[in-house]
Amino acid sequence: MRSTTIDELRSEVEGYIEAAKSAKGDFAMRFLNRAECVLRSYEDVPERFKNVYFKLIEDIGNDME
Repeated sequence: MRSTTIDELRSEVEGYIEAAKSAKGDFAMRFLNRAECVLRSYEDVPERFKNVYFKLIEDIGNDME
C-alpha cells in the first residue's frame, strides 16, 4: 500500500485516463486497468474520492466497447 496526497493520486490516475482516451483497443484498456490498480494501491485516501474515479474508468471502458 502506498501513502500519498489526493493531488498526487489525482495526477497519476488522470494521466492514465488521458492516455487511455488517446489509445485504441487493448492499449486503452491497459491504461484504464493501470489507473484502477493505482487507485486500489493508495491508502489514506477517502473511498468516496476513489469511487468517483472508479465510476469514470468504468464509463470510459463501456464507451470503448
